[in-house]
Amino acid sequence: MATNHSPGWTAITLAIGLATGLLPAASLLLTKRFVDTLNQFLTTPVDTRSCGTLLGIAALMGVIMLLERLLTQGEQYSLQAQSLSFSDHMGERLARKTLGVDLVRFEHPSFFDAMLMARGQAAQRPLSMLRNTAVAVRNLVTLGVVLGVLSGASLWFLPCVAIATLPGLWAQLSTSRRLRQWQTSHVQEERRASYLESLTYSPAHAKELRVFGFDSFLLDQWRAARARLRVSQLRLTSRRALRTLLAEVLSLGVLALTVVLIGVLSLRGIHYTLGDLAMVFRAFTMGRSALNSLLGSLASLYEDSVFLDSFHDYMAIPETVTSPASPLGIPPTLKTGITFDHVSFRYPGRETDALTDIDLSIPPGRHVALVGENGAGKTTLVKLLCRLYDPTAGRVCLENSDLRCFRVPDVRSLFSILFQDFGKYDMTAEENLRLADVRIPPGDPRLRQAAEWAGARDVLAELPKGAQTPLGRMFDQGVELSAGQWQKLALARVFLRESPFIILDEPSSALDPRAEYELFQRFHELMRNRTAVIISHRFSTVRMVDHIVVLNNGRLVEQGSHDALMSRGGMYHDMFRLQASQYL
Repeated sequence: MATNHSPGWTAITLAIGLATGLLPAASLLLTKRFVDTLNQFLTTPVDTRSCGTLLGIAALMGVIMLLERLLTQGEQYSLQAQSLSFSDHMGERLARKTLGVDLVRFEHPSFFDAMLMARGQAAQRPLSMLRNTAVAVRNLVTLGVVLGVLSGASLWFLPCVAIATLPGLWAQLSTSRRLRQWQTSHVQEERRASYLESLTYSPAHAKELRVFGFDSFLLDQWRAARARLRVSQLRLTSRRALRTLLAEVLSLGVLALTVVLIGVLSLRGIHYTLGDLAMVFRAFTMGRSALNSLLGSLASLYEDSVFLDSFHDYMAIPETVTSPASPLGIPPTLKTGITFDHVSFRYPGRETDALTDIDLSIPPGRHVALVGENGAGKTTLVKLLCRLYDPTAGRVCLENSDLRCFRVPDVRSLFSILFQDFGKYDMTAEENLRLADVRIPPGDPRLRQAAEWAGARDVLAELPKGAQTPLGRMFDQGVELSAGQWQKLALARVFLRESPFIILDEPSSALDPRAEYELFQRFHELMRNRTAVIISHRFSTVRMVDHIVVLNNGRLVEQGSHDALMSRGGMYHDMFRLQASQYL
């Protein structure tokens, strides 16, 4: 994965690893020559030639050490360059996948578990695989050199090297398996601890936290969650340390036996110079280290591949709200508009429908209000209308064609929507508006016109730098707005987008009475030649529309004009009278 993204840096990294792996051969030969020359220098009369040879060998050993350091730094640089590039690449892939995931997935805790596992590991693991591959190449070359040297001294040394590394391999594989099991079983606990911590510095919760004084409760909950994770992590770490210690003890035992073997071979008449002994001993320790590192790299590669399963599982999450292979084009002129044909919808994991058998027609230019108690299905109906969800049963149609016959972006381009929990973006005020249609250039007169329609002109005028003022408190010089001012900007964003359908979910919930009055005085002018769908609990707002739809427990129970519904004496009549009585 990482190699495909930046093959040039991959080739450089592997080439450096190969070169670094060859250096021990020269180092071993120079070690033998240095020790033998030093022994000769110490046991014979002073010889200028041997003194020069000794210094020359020492200088060459220094050059090799310096070259090894240079290659190591070069390898780190190439890995860092690839890391920065690849982390951005993986971050973009994860972001694109998350943006494309069906909105209904966000209803499941398991989705957030999968997201955390993918985001926490996928960006680093491919680079870890490359690093471990480079280490494996280097150690494989080193091991080949070392085994050649040892086999020249005695074939008995070869199995000793292999046996000395087995305990370390066992420790590595056992640790990798247990670490994977731990992370999988504790992902929700980690998410909970992170969530509790985020509440302590979240601006959205700062006021309630201080007024209600539940800061100690939050900290106690966070402390308890972190304590459970800490105890579990320390238990895992201690067991890993014990396995590693046991592996080292066994490995050192084999090393001691190797020293005994050298002594036995010497007693049997095999002549070793001091240089030979130094070279063999260093080759053995180097070979043991190289093989141990090689097997460790292979174990880490296995661990990396296992963790990458989280990324692949996340990327493989199926998307059901998709565009067809041969999509229809959006008609340039709408004649019949939107129709709901026996539409039902149930959220995954729920036992009851959120909407049941909805039949509804919204012709072009009609202004419709959705009315009902909380949980009646109003917002769900709007999400089906924008094709954020697809129906469980029935069809939502545009011009008598199922919305699933059109490209998803084309369908959504028909709508401009103000959600009840509208976005507040820590960008400039102008950027907050332009998000509705980023094709509109900065300073375009349409931005000022949209702000005028939403009653946000004064909001922009009062800002220190006008429309170029950063909003929110996340960055320097940011200005925080009131809830009503934020809602006016969100309304301006809706009006800026030139779309045939406008959807407003509680559009005046944060507005003061004057701003609400001015907005709805201009309502029909603002909605001219557009179809409007409004969700509101304020019946003074509802009365302004052409058609009212009443939902109850996910079912459409009434629809018609205000006067017709009042004369019918049904649910709408009762809700209207109940609210009106509060003003009498």
